Amino acid sequence: MCDSFRYKIAPLIVAKGHTEVDMNDVRIGFGLQFTTQIAPNGRQLMKCNTVDIIVDINRNDIKIHISGNWLSDLGSIFTVFFKGTVCDLINDAINSALSTTLPNLINANLIENDGYIPFPGDWKLDWESPSPAVVATEDWCLHTKGMFFNPSVGEIEPTGVVIPSMPCKDTSSPA
Repeated sequence: MCDSFRYKIAPLIVAKGHTEVDMNDVRIGFGLQFTTQIAPNGRQLMKCNTVDIIVDINRNDIKIHISGNWLSDLGSIFTVFFKGTVCDLINDAINSALSTTLPNLINANLIENDGYIPFPGDWKLDWESPSPAVVATEDWCLHTKGMFFNPSVGEIEPTGVVIPSMPCKDTSSPA
């Protein structure tokens, strides 16, 4: 919606008014691709990209309303001719947001927290990712360092300790 507009065509011919666009149905779909990125301090962290972006806008579902003075009302007759342009602009804006803005925002936040998640009681979880996330049909796996530590002490990796094998999802059990 545009609160108001003013367009001067000639010294005494001015179109004034406001516009409103109604859309009831926009279908948006996209996938996430996971890779890794190197933070400025050398830590390897998860990185997200968007793939397979689908934006489906029904042009017949867009309603453009222009109101104002007589010239604006005259212009509203021609909305059918630029409805396609409006639809293309909305489509381009959504595609740009999903292909560039969203991944940039996510990846900047991942770099900003440097692969640490703060926990209450002065603890942090180091989730540095040595390899990209693996996405399968029914599950999602992110390999992480997974070390809880107190920042005042620092990360101290255990020595001489064998890491036990982690339990896996039992596909025969519905739980």
